[in-house]
Amino acid sequence: MKIPQLDSNNFKLPVTVNNGTIEVGIAESYIAEPIRAYIHKYEGEIRNTEEEKINIENLQFFFREGGFAVQGDVKVEARKLLSQAPIIGAVYTPWMTLSGSFVEELAVDVVEGRLNVSHSQLRLSTTEGWYKKLFDDFVFPYLQNEVVKQIDEQVSNFNGMTLDELVLKYGKERLSQAFGENLLSDNRVNTFLKLANAGANRFERIKSFKNRFNSNRISARVEQEYLWLSLEFAQVNK
Repeated sequence: MKIPQLDSNNFKLPVTVNNGTIEVGIAESYIAEPIRAYIHKYEGEIRNTEEEKINIENLQFFFREGGFAVQGDVKVEARKLLSQAPIIGAVYTPWMTLSGSFVEELAVDVVEGRLNVSHSQLRLSTTEGWYKKLFDDFVFPYLQNEVVKQIDEQVSNFNGMTLDELVLKYGKERLSQAFGENLLSDNRVNTFLKLANAGANRFERIKSFKNRFNSNRISARVEQEYLWLSLEFAQVNK
């Protein structure tokens, strides 16, 4: 995902350091607004046959406690074939039309160092049997294969930075304080990160950094206003 502010060295994110964990928060607006604009392309008619018409409108994306969510409105029209005759052709029942809404809750976790978004649960505004069946058969697969898939791809990459690189970029000042080091430059942070991940042990300073910091121990949690990325490091006895 391209977040313009993340390209600026003057851009600040809230950072906390506590009990061997550094957390960097990304505000909901930085992520939700571009995704909302992006997923509007998936609105419109998704099915049009002689017996079924399905239209999705008003797709929205937002943060919730514990994850993300997508909501929208779905209008379904359906009819049944009664008979098929050579002269009179096909005879159908009258169209049945029902409009409803849905909220799909999405789980957010970290898989192999990247954010992973997946289905958690679905709520429909109507329990009408034929509507739910058409939703399950056609709308739900569309949401997973198009909308949720694109959301997952969009949040898997923040301006080319991995999650640990992002945390270190915006948390290096607090991280330096916690390590008792002089302020680490972006280049030195990235160098230390790469060497630590590669298991380098040629220099005592790098070994010390590696012993205190493990980039595989990164996690994510979502609140209504922030996505928090957490990176664990070993406590230092001064």
